Amino acid sequence: LLINNKNKNGKTVLRQIIEDNNVYFTKKLLQRHDIDINIPGPDSRPVIFTSIQYKGFEILKLLLNHKDVDINYQDEDGFSPLMVAIQCQNMNMINTLIKMKNLKINLQNARGRTAIRIA
Repeated sequence: LLINNKNKNGKTVLRQIIEDNNVYFTKKLLQRHDIDINIPGPDSRPVIFTSIQYKGFEILKLLLNHKDVDINYQDEDGFSPLMVAIQCQNMNMINTLIKMKNLKINLQNARGRTAIRIA
């Protein structure tokens, strides 16, 4: 099994498991040394965005504890995970993200809007 390969739909195994909100298997995959959590999917976003869009709060917390997580990743439209959490109006995720010490709160999307402005 090539863990980081994409299927015909452009999704990795990790992305599919996160879309299913499967906490157990997400945890198992994140323990692998060869897992790449920042591979963009068909939506040009890594799996941290997927966890937010699919309301996987427990999975988001697992991803935030992974050594390779990029909480400031910006998709092709300049949206960050925090901006997406704000759009989804998920206060648990927003509060969890803003507590991250390396979060860049003033990132701007392609329209020049910050997370605070989107809120």
